[in-house]
Amino acid sequence: MKRKIPTSIDSTDLMLEILSRSSAKTVSRFRRASKFWESTLRRHYFTELFLTRSSARPRLLISLEKSGELIFCSSTQLQNPEDSSLVVTAEFHISFPADWRLQNCYAVSGLVYCLNSPFSVDRLPVICKPSTGQHVSLPKPKVTKELVHNFFGYDPILKQFKVLVMSHAKDVAIHEAWILTLGTAQWRLKKRRCLHYPLSEGICINGVLYYIGRVVEVNGIGLWSRPSVLVNFKGKLGGIQSEWRANDAVDGRLSLVLSLWVLEDAVKREFSKRVYNLPELWENRNVNASVHIAGVTSTGEVVLSREYTSSNPFYVFYFNLDSYTLRRVEIKGFEKFERYRVRTFVDHVEDLKFLAAG
Repeated sequence: MKRKIPTSIDSTDLMLEILSRSSAKTVSRFRRASKFWESTLRRHYFTELFLTRSSARPRLLISLEKSGELIFCSSTQLQNPEDSSLVVTAEFHISFPADWRLQNCYAVSGLVYCLNSPFSVDRLPVICKPSTGQHVSLPKPKVTKELVHNFFGYDPILKQFKVLVMSHAKDVAIHEAWILTLGTAQWRLKKRRCLHYPLSEGICINGVLYYIGRVVEVNGIGLWSRPSVLVNFKGKLGGIQSEWRANDAVDGRLSLVLSLWVLEDAVKREFSKRVYNLPELWENRNVNASVHIAGVTSTGEVVLSREYTSSNPFYVFYFNLDSYTLRRVEIKGFEKFERYRVRTFVDHVEDLKFLAAG
């Protein structure tokens, strides 16, 4: 008996396949086309399919800040070290009043946690999804201590986003830990004794939150004594120190040296360390210092970004740790944003699910 070969493709299945490869903004607009598509595109099957496809094409999330304005946009993130597409265009998503500042924003799995600025105590913190413009205000925890540290993470097992607010007094090692799970409206309070104080932003890797404390030692040697950036290095905790050094071999020009620490064994507190000397970044040596480390991509490339926009083209740089090669990528669309402060996040993934805080 011969099997019947289908001669046509169901139009709904074809459309779902197309939309799963589109942007979250496109899907959000398509949902408004009819009740049928509103229901279909919210089904678990499609949201998971979209997340899988989106995870395979992560983007750079870029924040621009200047007095009165905070803007989120994104651009293509190069995945193939051989990719020759060295000019990309930014897609603009959402803007906020500049009461939310770049140093108070944390990006995790497609969402951004924006804290209220010290200059705007009445404004509530916000969770937003830049790709669709959705945002929701969070209730404030009733902290009673004067020093406050905020963290934002994702639990991949329970599939929950959580906000952690730690507070303590200057001379007391008792911490208040307030935890809010997105989708609820209640903060949970836990008090505990800690022998350290957070000194850095946190990074969430596989559901575990990491940050630099007041004292961090490995085999009696101070680790990350200089300002460092915590990174996700192929699923492991990493820390990158950057330092500009004079290169006597090239007319005394400054060269950027990166020291990469990777946590190889958390129980034994064993780290590996590698040092990299980057090729010259720009022809103009006077702007060498205006760069920051955005992170490490899932393919193992360190991404460096300009700290400010200017009238010149805006660039990000991909440094390949294996081949010691540096690629410069121009991002178009920033020409009208003169002297905006920039912060860049790697591996931004669009997710259709958005949980309100209550």
